[in-house]
Amino acid sequence: MGWPGRASNPVRCRLSLGNRQRKEHIPCHVNQRHPQSPQSASISARTHSTWWASINAVPIAEAVQRPTMTFVTIKTPAQMDLLALHRVRSRLVSLRTGVINQIRGFLIERGITVRQGPAPLRKALSDVLNSSSPTLSPRMVRLIADLSEDWRRLDNRIAIVSAEIEALVEEDGACRRLMTVPGIGPIISSAVVAAIGDGAGFKQGRDFGAWLGLVPRQESTGDRTILGKISKRGNKYLRTLFVQAAHVILARRPRAARRGLWPWIEQASKRLHRVAALF
Repeated sequence: MGWPGRASNPVRCRLSLGNRQRKEHIPCHVNQRHPQSPQSASISARTHSTWWASINAVPIAEAVQRPTMTFVTIKTPAQMDLLALHRVRSRLVSLRTGVINQIRGFLIERGITVRQGPAPLRKALSDVLNSSSPTLSPRMVRLIADLSEDWRRLDNRIAIVSAEIEALVEEDGACRRLMTVPGIGPIISSAVVAAIGDGAGFKQGRDFGAWLGLVPRQESTGDRTILGKISKRGNKYLRTLFVQAAHVILARRPRAARRGLWPWIEQASKRLHRVAALF
């Protein structure tokens, strides 16, 4: 329902735009009987936001002059190029996952179940497409064959982008140092360097963990300190890569992890839940 008694004549409103020291005439409809109508409320909100911007400008200008203020490190052109490659690769991987899930969904609708994972699905596709089973109609077979071809093209594009990333990693000393950590490969090391450079913006490793969103969220009150789940407020892409690397170490137990990280993992698993020890 609209506001009753809306004025039919447009009235010129004269607004003062903060500290700009000038007036602007803005045509608008003002309700004479109900001054708090949506029209006048939008004008008030516009003026209010401008006033807050002028009020906050001075504290911000003072804060940046403090000696304790920390600033975001500007990314170099090489970092931006590497970050662009990761964005393209992430988008291609997401598209490939969507194609795989769609193929699996079509097969499940026809009563064909395949073991989890892309490798078993790829192996089953060759049998499904080459067999003359009455379960799948010829139209559905053609559709799944087209999706399989999309899957193959996406694999080729991901391989090309990954090869370019690996070539850049071989030329970067920081990436090679990161790859000495168990579970860290070319993709994770290059993503870290693309995001933070040499890490000079962090004073310690805990600051980097907080930036990633891997620290527990605090819900404290008074003298009680309550630690909840991880905050998940940082770089989602990097956090996903680190969690995947941690799962690989826990599942496959590579030799390098047994020498360095495994004693700490065993001690943490005794006092923490498995998921908590992972983070």
